[in-house]
Amino acid sequence: DLITVGRLEQLARQRVDRAGKAVDILRYVTSARCHQPVSHTFKPLVQCMVVERRNVGFFSHSQSRPRQQRLAPFTLKVLPLPAEGLPADFSGAVGTFRLAGKLSKNVVRVGDIITLSLELAGQGWLNDAAMPQLPASTLFKSYPAKETSRSNMRVTTEQTLIPQSTNALEIAAVAFTFFNPASGRYEESKAGPFRLTFETAAPQAQTAVRVIDT
Repeated sequence: DLITVGRLEQLARQRVDRAGKAVDILRYVTSARCHQPVSHTFKPLVQCMVVERRNVGFFSHSQSRPRQQRLAPFTLKVLPLPAEGLPADFSGAVGTFRLAGKLSKNVVRVGDIITLSLELAGQGWLNDAAMPQLPASTLFKSYPAKETSRSNMRVTTEQTLIPQSTNALEIAAVAFTFFNPASGRYEESKAGPFRLTFETAAPQAQTAVRVIDT
């Protein structure tokens, strides 16, 4: 109930020489997330299985035995998110993130179907943080945004928009708010505004008329 630790991932293996004996050093890394403010001392214990290969004459066999290794204790202190300056649209994302967006096309006609794609990505924890929503506009017919993918550090959405008149020259910017632990402040990343250009109507064919004077 205090902390969730991710899966250990092995980094590059390193071989060193110690007292004339080749030794492989294996390093592992993982990420963790605290669920509440806490000041707690952890005493890590590594449990593993040691496998040794023994040679007896022309024959060899493997011998396994369990091993435990107590690591140095450490204290982890997690502060609560500051109440001062808490934005109304903050939905819980902690880390550093960047919001980007693009339109399926920028040159349109009235009634064309446009798709706005948004991508939110970065480092930290998104969990179920909500993506920003476009403000309502009478210049566009809009459909609800559809989430196309989600992970701890990346979310993508798509939204369909239809311009209702040639006055719909711009789709408003959207902003995502997050707490940046490095700066200790609430920050936001913006995407847009997205400009539209309307095609000029193709010139209508003129019918040539010849007047005959009688």
